[in-house]
Amino acid sequence: MLSIMPLFRNFIICNFRKYKTLQSFAKAANMSISTFNRKFKAEFGMTARQWINKHIADEILFRSDKHRNTYPRYCL
Repeated sequence: MLSIMPLFRNFIICNFRKYKTLQSFAKAANMSISTFNRKFKAEFGMTARQWINKHIADEILFRSDKHRNTYPRYCL
């Protein structure tokens, strides 16, 4: 189980695009959905859905020509 927070944070940042549902994301982290949500909020200060929506919006912004160099690249 990804119980050490830096590993959990890295797992989230590098894999959030892979999973279509929070249930599948929690399963990939080997956690129940309630444990996943609790750890997520403790680590990121917002719900998983809020964080994912924010990062999807940031990626859309990144893809626009005006802001091409302003989005941080976490995982290559």
